[in-house]
This record gives sequence, structure tokens and C-alpha cells, in this order.
Amino acid sequence: GNVKDQPVRVTRTDTGTWEVSVIDPNDYPNGEA
Repeated sequence: GNVKDQPVRVTRTDTGTWEVSVIDPNDYPNGEA
């Protein structure tokens, strides 16, 4: 699928399984992602 122009975090949870989470910029006020 398509991801909007925003930061996301991709985490490998298992072989061939990935979790994509949208990062809320407000959670990282200093740009620490």
C-alpha cells in the first residue's frame, strides 16, 4: 500500500512479518524517532 508523507516505524516481528506504525511527531518533539 501507500504511505502518506509522514514518518513511520517498521518493526520486524517475525520471519516475513512486519509491523508498520505511524509515528506521531508530537511523541518526538526533538526529532528523536
